[in-house]
Amino acid sequence: MRTTLLLLLTSALSVFGTGLQAQCKAKPLVKQFKADLAPFDYDSYTINEIVFKKEKQVVEVEFSAFAGLEYKLVFCTSFTSAVIGITIYDKPKTNKKRKPIYFTESGKDGYLCTFTPEKTGTFYIEYEIPLANEKIAEGSKGCVLMLIGIREK
Repeated sequence: MRTTLLLLLTSALSVFGTGLQAQCKAKPLVKQFKADLAPFDYDSYTINEIVFKKEKQVVEVEFSAFAGLEYKLVFCTSFTSAVIGITIYDKPKTNKKRKPIYFTESGKDGYLCTFTPEKTGTFYIEYEIPLANEKIAEGSKGCVLMLIGIREK
């Protein structure tokens, strides 16, 4: 059961992750922040590259969660000096009954979210990327890394 769950979760996340870039050295950060997942078991990570533009952007990542498990998410944004808004929703943008279940503005690494889904389903994580400005040049790149920990209830 656990192997199947891990395979499904990893498969779902791999669709939405991007390839690693030189400035996005995920593996050392995964190693560094794995301890923040305790007492949860490390499951996987996903990384999304961002490019700063003249307008604000929203990057959406889907996350499959299974009833009977607790999740702990650690967000790492040290790849950029920008403050990135992170919101987790219970439904997609197109659903009028969509509700936020978690929000933070990440000014540093290690922002945590712990939750237990009431039922198996998909959750939607949005990264709000600020516009390029005098501190962040247009076209400059950064990344958001999300570590995922799980444990049985």
